[in-house]
Amino acid sequence: MRRSIVRPPASHATGHAAVALRLLIVAAAVLPIAPAIAGVGDDFGSRDPAVCPLRDAPAKGPPSAPQMVRYFACDTEKVGDLGATMYLLGEVRLKSAPRARAYDGKTDVIAVNADPGQPVYEIGVDFRIYQCRRKDSAEGLASPGHACRYQNFYGHTGLCWKAIGGNWHCALPYRIDPARTVHGVAPPRAGSYLAVGASYPPPPAAAKKKARKRHHR
Repeated sequence: MRRSIVRPPASHATGHAAVALRLLIVAAAVLPIAPAIAGVGDDFGSRDPAVCPLRDAPAKGPPSAPQMVRYFACDTEKVGDLGATMYLLGEVRLKSAPRARAYDGKTDVIAVNADPGQPVYEIGVDFRIYQCRRKDSAEGLASPGHACRYQNFYGHTGLCWKAIGGNWHCALPYRIDPARTVHGVAPPRAGSYLAVGASYPPPPAAAKKKARKRHHR
């Protein structure tokens, strides 16, 4: 016995697809990180945004400093503004609170989908965020290879948290101030923070102290 398949009219299918696309765009704007597609950076003349295929480490206890930086990169770097802008990190320096604290649903609004039974870790971050326009945009055509702008942020505070399901996230709120951005720059290169377990350089003052200690020995 053959089964007949009823297909919706083409107009209905197109309408459903449009609705699905709108929902996808809204979800990408709400979630802390938009899905990254390999090679998407080519449209902006930049590298691809950081991705974290696995976010379940560590299973217990706080993430290490390099892991926090990695998760922060994955939750910050993305294609935004309906596909018009690539957001990339340049320089990152992160410090975490020595102890965890309980999750507070009233104040920890940035901790999307947080597991309320898990502690959260406060972080302080100095970072540089780049906004790069597409190569075929007005900015990209006017300044090939230099259609980016950046702004430095110092002492911004955020959280690292474990979401329901066991995935780790690290994020913080920030707002771009056009008056404080540097325009007409090239995209940032991949930094050492993009490798899980990699160490990032200490502050210049700390590096000098270590050099003096080695010299005196």
